[in-house]
Order: sequence, then structure tokens, then C-alpha cells
Amino acid sequence: TDIEKEEKFSNFKSYYLSSLGSKSFDFLHKILIEIKKSKYCDTDCKELCYNKFMEWFNYIGLIFVALLLIPNIIFAFKNKGEQNKQNNKVLGIFEQIGRYGSMIFMIFNIPYIVFGYYFACGQILYIAINSALMLVYYILWIIFWKKDCLAKSLLLSILPSILFIISGVLIVNIPLIAFAIIFAVFHILISVKNYIREGN
Repeated sequence: TDIEKEEKFSNFKSYYLSSLGSKSFDFLHKILIEIKKSKYCDTDCKELCYNKFMEWFNYIGLIFVALLLIPNIIFAFKNKGEQNKQNNKVLGIFEQIGRYGSMIFMIFNIPYIVFGYYFACGQILYIAINSALMLVYYILWIIFWKKDCLAKSLLLSILPSILFIISGVLIVNIPLIAFAIIFAVFHILISVKNYIREGN
């Protein structure tokens, strides 16, 4: 009944208010309102959040990570002798932290810091935007495969950065957003430095 639904909703709000504190609850409340309005409104809200929006394993994210890695692995295999030309270890460390952090949190969701889709058709938009970015990424790899230019260095570093950041924003994945920003800054910087070091 509507009364039971309302009671479940109120109990769930109280549960998270006590767990997260008042500062975090304002944002969560907006998410809960969207859930209440959705077609799942006849489902227990707590079960809905965990089972629908906050599953710990994001298999869609895993697919996109795998697709990102494929051309890079093939390129590395065909260019075994080619090394990273920049010798700044600090930049390299931060890039790797951002890279692996982004890939991990694309795949795994941690409750309380990953809130899930906060609007209708969120997952559809997540898949559509990332698929479009991935398509462009593959097209650029084909175009620039045997070329060495600034456009290649920039575009092939910017696109995966955008994919990570947008993914984090769409599912409100706080650690993914943080690691994606770190990756974007240092990966783009290193890519440009590598191009400059070649004397172009």
C-alpha cells in the first residue's frame, strides 16, 4: 500500500541520516526522491539502492576498461622497444596512480561513496556516452596508428580521461572522479612531454 511504501521510504531516510550525517544527507535525499518517483517505487528503497544502483561489481565498467586496454596492449606488443620518453618519476607515479585507481573504480563500487544513477535512464546514458567515446577512440587509433603528431598525443590521452570522469559523474562515484582527474592531468601532460622530447 501507499502507506507502507511511505513508511519504508521514511525508515530508509532515517537509516542513512544516522549513518552518513546531515551534511551528506541532502544530496542523498535528492537521489531517494528520484527513486521514489521511479517505476521501482513499489520496491523496498533500501533493497533497491543496493541491488539496482550500488552493486559492488560494475560489469559494464569492466567492458569499457577492457575495450580501452585492447588497442594499447596491441600497440605495446608491436612496439616493444619503444619506451616512455619522459624521465620524471613523480609524473609517472601520479599517472599510474590515477590510471589504476580509475580502472579499479570503473569496475568496483563501494557503498556510501558510490551512490549510483541519480536520474531516470541513467544507465542508458552511461552506456550511450561511453560507447560513443569508445567508438571515437578506436577510430582515432586507426587514423593515427602509424603517425606521430601532437593531435595523436592529445586526443588519445584526452578521450580515456573524459570517459573516466563522465563515468564517475554519471554514477556519482566519488573515488573514480578523484582518480580520473589525477589521471587526466598527468596522462595528458606526459603525452605532450613525450611528443616534445621527440624534437617535434
